[in-house]
Amino acid sequence: MDGLFPGACLVLDFDGTILDTEAPVYQSWAELWAEQGVELARGEWQSVIGTDAGFDPWAELETRLGRRVDPSLAARRRARRDELQLAYEPREGVLAWLEEADALGVPVAIASSSPVEWVEGHLARLGLRPRFAVMVCRDEIVPPKPDPTSYREACLKLGADPRRSVAVEDSVHGVAAAVAAGLYTVAVPHGLTDDLDLSAADLVTTTLEGLSLAAVLAKAARRDGAAASGAAAPEAPAAGAAAPGAAAAGAATPDVRGARRRPPPPDGPPTPAPRGGTTPARSAPPPTPKGRPWAP
Repeated sequence: MDGLFPGACLVLDFDGTILDTEAPVYQSWAELWAEQGVELARGEWQSVIGTDAGFDPWAELETRLGRRVDPSLAARRRARRDELQLAYEPREGVLAWLEEADALGVPVAIASSSPVEWVEGHLARLGLRPRFAVMVCRDEIVPPKPDPTSYREACLKLGADPRRSVAVEDSVHGVAAAVAAGLYTVAVPHGLTDDLDLSAADLVTTTLEGLSLAAVLAKAARRDGAAASGAAAPEAPAAGAAAPGAAAAGAATPDVRGARRRPPPPDGPPTPAPRGGTTPARSAPPPTPKGRPWAP
């Protein structure tokens, strides 16, 4: 972290940010509910995206039906989730940001409200596990978002200053956690969160594609806290220019819908990292995580 952005790191949420797991999980549960004659409302599901609020869709379905649901349907629902998940690749711009972070010498971490085995399994399947120096996932010690612990711990383990670091999120709970931890927060909603209020983030954009990580890190470094300390913040590369050591995005400018300023507040060996923006052949999604009241 002694390069252009000393003291900075990049911390990404996993579900819905690196990989859209939210849509397959919601669709598989919604289909199961519909088969039982009950609607799983989009708004109800949105309220728990990015956190682990104790909502158990299996138990809730049985409560609304007033009877037990055939236990064999649980395995079928998970198989349907996995079938749907295979259609998804990492979200647009994520691989480019990981490449740029590597070129800039900026360490990268994950902060997630999901169990580590869920996140590790998907990363290994996609060949992305070696890209992340640190992973902080919800467990008995780390609470789910909107608690900021996962972001604070990620920065601490990387030896980074949250005020100079960047977080990427997709949900209201995730944005709240990153903002509370002090990171410059970029919100990139998807189909299940694009109608939610993510304005607490410093920047809201439809995609990371075409957005320079260096430019965003420069914004973080220029915030009031860094300016007040007298530290000189690096300037962002000119529009369309490549970050030092990184290739230019070459993509259309993303739809940046808002920005604001705020005061400081494997199992097994790693899979080789994909290069050149490609991902390995698809394989089965990871097994259902243990120790959770319900399976994703």
